[in-house]
Amino acid sequence: YICDECIDLCVEIIADEIGNDLDEDAAAVARSIHENLDNLRARKIDGRLASGAMTDRQRADATVYKVVVNHEEQYSVWPADRENATGWRDAGKTGTRDECTEYIREVWTDMRPLSLRKQMAEEGERE
Repeated sequence: YICDECIDLCVEIIADEIGNDLDEDAAAVARSIHENLDNLRARKIDGRLASGAMTDRQRADATVYKVVVNHEEQYSVWPADRENATGWRDAGKTGTRDECTEYIREVWTDMRPLSLRKQMAEEGERE
């Protein structure tokens, strides 16, 4: 997996090198890499490729994950074979990291902790 900052740095270095005195073959390789990185960045959506292709990280990760939730109704992804951290319980979803993340996007629609939501509701009732 290559983060966007690393990609940006590579593109910057390659762009600098293209302007320098590279032999024809090296310049062609640099241009090709630069174009492919730009294409990859343009197709990247939410950490996945728009084409549906799996990234190297996704292919290499054979871990089964589970979704866990805490007392504040905040969600997280956790390896299914590990004991939950203190204060977290199973939310009932297992699968790949991406499947679990997608599930969380669907069910965790209000990012505010439960205690804050309750407090705000009480304040609204008093008005």
